[in-house]
Parts: sequence; C-alpha cells; structure tokens
Amino acid sequence: MVLILAVPFFNSCKDPVVDLVGNWVELSDFDGLPRAEAVGFAIGSKGYMGTGYDGDEFHNDFWEYDPAKNSWTQKADFPGAARSQAVGFATDTKGYIGTGWEGKNRLKDFYEFNPATNVWTKKADFGGSARRSAVAMSINNKGYVGTGDSVSTFKDFWEYDPASDIWTKKSSIGGSKRTNAACFVINGKGFVAGGIDNGEYLTDIWQFDPGADSWTKKRAPGAGAKGGYDIVSRISADPAAPSSAPTGTIARRASVWR
Repeated sequence: MVLILAVPFFNSCKDPVVDLVGNWVELSDFDGLPRAEAVGFAIGSKGYMGTGYDGDEFHNDFWEYDPAKNSWTQKADFPGAARSQAVGFATDTKGYIGTGWEGKNRLKDFYEFNPATNVWTKKADFGGSARRSAVAMSINNKGYVGTGDSVSTFKDFWEYDPASDIWTKKSSIGGSKRTNAACFVINGKGFVAGGIDNGEYLTDIWQFDPGADSWTKKRAPGAGAKGGYDIVSRISADPAAPSSAPTGTIARRASVWR
C-alpha cells in the first residue's frame, strides 16, 4: 500500500534528519567580473572558466581555479570572439571551447587550451551548423557536442577526435530537438537531460553509449511521484543500504533517483 498523505506520524516531536550526499561548501568568489552564460571545464585537479556576458559586454578572459589554494589565477585570454552561451569540454591534458553567441551571430569556431604552456590553438570548426546554448561532454578523451539553436533548434550530435582534429556526426539524440539542456558523464556513458523546445520545458533524459553510437531513454527525475515526492518507509544517504535510515521519513524523489 502506498501512503499518499504526509501526516505527523513520527514518534518524537522532532522530524528525523537525513543528510543527503554532496553538501555544498562556499568557496572563493570568482576573481573576474560578474557574468552569466560563461563556459568551463576541468583538467586534472583544476577548474577553468571564461567567456560570458554581463548585460553590457561579452567577455573573452579565462581563469584557472586551484581548489588546493582556493584561489583563482587569470590565464591567457580566449583568442576567439568574445562570446556567451559557448560549450566546453576537456581531455586528460587539454581543454576545448567553441560555438556560442557574440551578439549578432551564432558561432562554430573551436579552440584548444594547453594548461602546461598557457597557449590557445585554433582547431577545426565544429562539424555541425553554427549555434549557441548547446551541450558538450568528454568521454574517453573525445569530445561530444550537440543540440542548441540557430534559426531553428537542433538535436544532432557530433564527436570530436583531438588526435585527428576531425568532427564526425553521430546518432542524433532521442526525443525532441532542444536548447539549454544539461549533460553529464557516468562510467563512460553520456547523459543529456531537459532543455527547451519551442517554448516547452522538457524533462526527459537520454543516455548515450559512444561504443554503440546509440541513445536510450532513462527515467526522468521525479517521474511517477506526486508533487515531486516519494513517500517511503525508509530512506538513506546510501541508496544501496536503505534500511540504515529511520522509519517514517518523507524524502524527495531526487534523493532516491537512480
């Protein structure tokens, strides 16, 4: 039987407290000017961030964050047109930034950053149409870029091989065309979620297998829950061991999404 209503059924006067995995800790503010629609990637143990738009100007400055020192260091400026809504990805040793919007035109140029030398190098243009608000990820030292918008919205997906400097078209993402989606990588598989298609906000999530060049639809966060909640008898920060948590706990679906 599924309990639908949340009622005060706890045995004590205090609700059980369940710590979720992944607490947020405030770190040093970004040293550059405030901005939106910037782009970033990580190489080794350091993070990199640059470009963006502050409401008046587009930026091309580029910064490195060192978590060991909790400090930012300005690096060589991004050499392409100052822009926002670009994408970035990284291999084990190099970072890449391309596409985006410079105030008048969508872009498709791409550049490689070498943190060892602090040097940018122009690379082959993106294989698809110029665009902004796409997604990008890196799997096994290859880059993947897709979706976004230009005159229309896209759902195409492309692989970049840094060794050959060549873009190859892959299977298009399942579901709708989209822009402003989110993406991440787990265990050699890429995931694209959400976004906007012709004013409709999307909630679907798709898994990409680069070895099979195929997409598989996965369960969206909150699917099947009323109001975004699950009512469960037990919940734990470790989904593999749910019996360790107190009984009678109400948990958001996001805490058990897998």
